[in-house]
Amino acid sequence: GNLDIEVYKDAVADENKIGKDTQVFDLPQLWEPGAVATAKLIVKNEGNLALNYKMSVIKGEENGVSDGTKEYKLSEALKIAYVTADLTGKSRAEVVAAAEAANPTNFANFAVENYFEQAGAAHEGTLVVYWLPGENDNNWNANNGKTVTNFDGKAATALQIDLALKVEATQKTYEEDSFNDQYDNLATPVQVTNTEELKNALGAAKEGTVIAMASGEYTMPSLSGKKGITLIGNPNGGTKVAGVNSFNFGEDTQMKNITFTTNGGHSVRYGTTSGDVVYDNCVFEGKQYGYHVDNANGGTITFNNCTFYGRNALAGSGTYAFNNCTFKYTYANYNTTNIYTQATFNNCKWDSKLELYIDSGAKAIIDGDEITERTVFISDARALESFQFYVNGGNSYAGVTVMLSNHIDMKDGYYSQWYPVGQTGATQFQGTFDGHGYTIKNLNIDSSKQTGANYSSGLFGWLNNATVKNLTIENATVTGNHNVGVIAGYMETAGCTISNCHVVNATVVGKHANDDACGDKVGVIVGHAGNAGVKVENCTAKDSTVTAGRDAGQIAGAAKTENVINCSATNVTVTAGGDCTGANVNNAVIGRIL
Repeated sequence: GNLDIEVYKDAVADENKIGKDTQVFDLPQLWEPGAVATAKLIVKNEGNLALNYKMSVIKGEENGVSDGTKEYKLSEALKIAYVTADLTGKSRAEVVAAAEAANPTNFANFAVENYFEQAGAAHEGTLVVYWLPGENDNNWNANNGKTVTNFDGKAATALQIDLALKVEATQKTYEEDSFNDQYDNLATPVQVTNTEELKNALGAAKEGTVIAMASGEYTMPSLSGKKGITLIGNPNGGTKVAGVNSFNFGEDTQMKNITFTTNGGHSVRYGTTSGDVVYDNCVFEGKQYGYHVDNANGGTITFNNCTFYGRNALAGSGTYAFNNCTFKYTYANYNTTNIYTQATFNNCKWDSKLELYIDSGAKAIIDGDEITERTVFISDARALESFQFYVNGGNSYAGVTVMLSNHIDMKDGYYSQWYPVGQTGATQFQGTFDGHGYTIKNLNIDSSKQTGANYSSGLFGWLNNATVKNLTIENATVTGNHNVGVIAGYMETAGCTISNCHVVNATVVGKHANDDACGDKVGVIVGHAGNAGVKVENCTAKDSTVTAGRDAGQIAGAAKTENVINCSATNVTVTAGGDCTGANVNNAVIGRIL
């Protein structure tokens, strides 16, 4: 194989290759507060191996300003950032804003790490070195009795610094012309174009063999007894394998850029492995079963950037890892991923109506959070409304996690009027609602016509032994008469928790209906959190208003102090309004302390 990487300035051309004598940066006339130097760079894989690379900057000679006792080096004033965009033609303010958003650092800590899997692939970006004005800039002002120190052993009148660009490349532990990180005599893939050629290639394959499959449709021979085989489809798509049944995927197998089509509704059913298997950029099109493994024989099956349709079953000894994968809904009764051992999901997406079924003793780890109960995914407004409908119809979701898998906007007219999830009695929510870091926007609730003494208003009305966590709500308008909050109106029982929830730009109103519902117990996060053992923790409210007749606060309308933990409000105004007493309406985290 050939490990080769080049860096170009401005454009890919031989004359733009960066060498030891290239002036990399477009420099400012003078290094002073506000100065900016940029370099548009293109890093390109000029070899035929997959590789990792690291780009850093080496600081050489520099000078500074001295007051006779201390020298202020130029590098101490400068910041460096790498922006994954072409900033050519941008103003200085635009360049600095982009650099500030790209996690700037100092020269010692600066590094850009990335990788290439394809020959000829390239990454483009802009290296920015800049002096962000600050309160200590006079330390570098030579007009205040200070002097500019020598540069490179010679007297100098201006601040200067030498910077060198360093790029290192190492072969990845897998690539398209050999199986492992060793150069070997199997570097050239075996090219196949049809099933017969694939069968012959697999029959002759030894450990480390790489088989490149052209676009077309194949029937896959069993890999039983095979170890260390790599099968790579056309990276542009079109390599399809007919669905397999009772199939062995071998040991230490890697499959890439392959679409498994359906066979009687299944892509992979009753599959087994003899050890570790890795799938990269594969699609499992099964309308019933997408990927069904009976036994991984203690190995780890890893999926990277794969897409699944239909039901998935992860059984037998072994573990499963899904990275940047997408799970698509096909139709009812085939909408679950069944986990009988351990499966880890990192940065994955699920369509609405999809579920995780987790067997007793098994577990799923989703972006670091361990889950051991059935999980239902919601990715759109329609599914969120269906969830509300089921709870209000008597399904408590006890023992179930409901998890968002996308941001949701409720501005559409059909969903623009929200009815709170759960009330007293048979319709209380008793499960876990995990926003998973996603945001619900434009929630609109008007419960002012509900005059019952216990009717509660919010995304959730009445929580009973339930948890709501990791959720942000923006641009909400919530109106009710009693127990009113954007996240929830009322928390009933010990064990109820609202955690890591955030509300931004909300209008919360408590209106007077009668003596029992007089616009009371109103907060941005929750209306009533006063019962023993309930908990509101690590929540924030920002840029919001609360108007109520009684018992109103920035986070909670009424609560015990020990129930509200590490919560804060920024720019939240609480005012009295309506026909109630106006008592306990406070610009404080808790309006009325119970």
